[in-house]
Amino acid sequence: MSAEILEWWEDQLAGQEYPSDYGGDDFWSDDGWILTVSWNPMQTKLEEIAFEILTEELMQADEDNFDLVRFRHWACGYVMQVNIRPIVDGKVTSAGDIVYHYMLDDGYDYLERASESDAHYEWEREMIVDGIGYHIKCNSSISHDLTDEQLQDIATHLVHECDVCVESDGSLWVSGAEDLATVIEEATKLVINE
Repeated sequence: MSAEILEWWEDQLAGQEYPSDYGGDDFWSDDGWILTVSWNPMQTKLEEIAFEILTEELMQADEDNFDLVRFRHWACGYVMQVNIRPIVDGKVTSAGDIVYHYMLDDGYDYLERASESDAHYEWEREMIVDGIGYHIKCNSSISHDLTDEQLQDIATHLVHECDVCVESDGSLWVSGAEDLATVIEEATKLVINE
């Protein structure tokens, strides 16, 4: 397997092209480093968490052959990119092995791990609580003075009893034909009256 990975990286390094207008003609050099994976703020929270899992794993496994670079970008503000040295002294590095397997399945394993992470769960809860706050603020029939515990109870009710979901952009939607504002109002009244 290691020979297969080595050959794959040799092909990637040989085929790597650098744009001549990107940082100047001599900005890039053939020094064994290669740009592999990147992330920008226009991507989803799930992709951000998956990228964080990958970069943390690379840092812990092989910090000598891993470099995380941030640069400004006209379209999205900035980009974080993972540069690695996949081959050192004719052998595949730990970073090379990790990124090879990442590329093999297009990062799906990391997306799955991200979706099961505490960070993603907490983000979803935050988006639901924010959505509750927004809908309550726009609806005068519901009290604006809810405790954090009540907000968390409403969020739990919405997720488990009403099938409220968080979209990748943080917006909320409810499965079925029910109106989200009505579902939030009913859940809020139910939790407050318990």
